[in-house]
Amino acid sequence: MQILIRNIDRKLTQPEIVCLFRKHGKVNSCVIVKDEKTGASKGFGFAEMPKMDEAMNAIEALNGMKLGDSILRVKRAASSTVAKKVTKAEPEERSVRSVRSDRPDRSEKIRPPRASRTKRN
Repeated sequence: MQILIRNIDRKLTQPEIVCLFRKHGKVNSCVIVKDEKTGASKGFGFAEMPKMDEAMNAIEALNGMKLGDSILRVKRAASSTVAKKVTKAEPEERSVRSVRSDRPDRSEKIRPPRASRTKRN
């Protein structure tokens, strides 16, 4: 199960996050997403745990936990494909528009011109 970890204190390291999750079961992988240019943490990451019950226990135990200067927000990742894209270190500079390509861009709509209003005498 892919788990989304948000609001990670930017001073925390990946091994520290892994250690937290290992208290609840086996962890296949853990990634803190980092800025490509600076290498600094972006404040969120993903963990993958193979057993559903262990993952749910970890989510329940860690969500709302104060760690460092932040309170963690932990939940099941919406889609494992999204998590895999981020963990492959693809550029994070993509816009939301490129991720949501199934929605039409409102700025691209062609609207017919409004009928001109004429004053009546």
